[in-house]
Amino acid sequence: MQGRSLRNIFSRQKAALQINAYQVGDVYSTQVVEIGLGATLVGHIVAPVVHVYGLVYGSVLAQETAVYPGGQIWGDVYTAKLNIEPDASIHGWISTIEAASYTEYAQNLSLPQPVPPELPGDEQIIAPDASEVEQKKILQQSAALALAARAELEESFDKRLNEMVGKVIARNKILTGELETAVSELTALQTAYQTNQTDLATRISQQEQLNQEIQIARTLLAERDATIMTLQNNVKAGQLKIETLSQQRQTSENTLKSKQAAYTALLARHESLETALQASLEHTSDLEESLLRWQELAEYSEARAKELEENQNALQIKLEVAQAAYAKIEENQFQLKDDLKTAQTTIKKQASVIKQLKDVTSQKINDLQKQLANK
Repeated sequence: MQGRSLRNIFSRQKAALQINAYQVGDVYSTQVVEIGLGATLVGHIVAPVVHVYGLVYGSVLAQETAVYPGGQIWGDVYTAKLNIEPDASIHGWISTIEAASYTEYAQNLSLPQPVPPELPGDEQIIAPDASEVEQKKILQQSAALALAARAELEESFDKRLNEMVGKVIARNKILTGELETAVSELTALQTAYQTNQTDLATRISQQEQLNQEIQIARTLLAERDATIMTLQNNVKAGQLKIETLSQQRQTSENTLKSKQAAYTALLARHESLETALQASLEHTSDLEESLLRWQELAEYSEARAKELEENQNALQIKLEVAQAAYAKIEENQFQLKDDLKTAQTTIKKQASVIKQLKDVTSQKINDLQKQLANK
């Protein structure tokens, strides 16, 4: 039999005893090779014993081959002993070899060319055309490659899916942690918000209270301004009254000075009259009685003048007191008014008394002059 080379059928080759996952590459072993349930091998197997529970996409060269339920071989099988259990399948040519042939093929890393079985002459059947056989082989290989690619894609997808699931789980854990952190921050923010709301309500209440206090303060300021305006008006009125009083005092002082001048002139005239009376006493005794009367009148006039002078001094003191009281006019305006009225009344009374005294004195002097003239 012409053999087929196993070299470089697949570029990836790996030796293994047990395969439980997806694997690409030829397997060469001197021990039992087992393709586990759910496992996929894309490559040829050369081993003394091969057990298939999963999928094999390639040819198998072994002394003993067993395919168990669910196991599939997509390729040719060259074996001295074959066991196919129910629900197992082989998609390819099955060729029986001898033990010596297995050793030769295994050493040369080649596979025998599958041929139809030799049957007795009466059982010969028409052999299929070589091109048809080749097309079937190509179809089987294409189907095997497609299934292998599908298995590889599924494996890659599962691997990628597992990676994505792992990433999603890790991301989910991170997001869960971030969510917990965000929830904690949100709780803290809600607490801070409630605290801020409470503080805001307190500040609003304080602001309203402050506004009320400001309004009250403005009202008090307006009242104070009105009071100050009233006091200023009162002060101005008091100042006007003080000025009037000062003018009246000046008038009184001028009047007093005039009275004092008249009194001084009266005293001088009195001295002249006294001298004349003294001279006339030497010539007439009748004038003694008149002179005594005049002296009495003069003493009375002098006493009255002293009394008026004392009253004038008292009035001057009251005027000084009134000036001192002017500095305290804002504290005691009514008392100042009373003092001013009293001073004015006193001045008027003193002026009236002085006028009466002046009239009496003038009348007495006139009478005395008339008497002296008659003498």
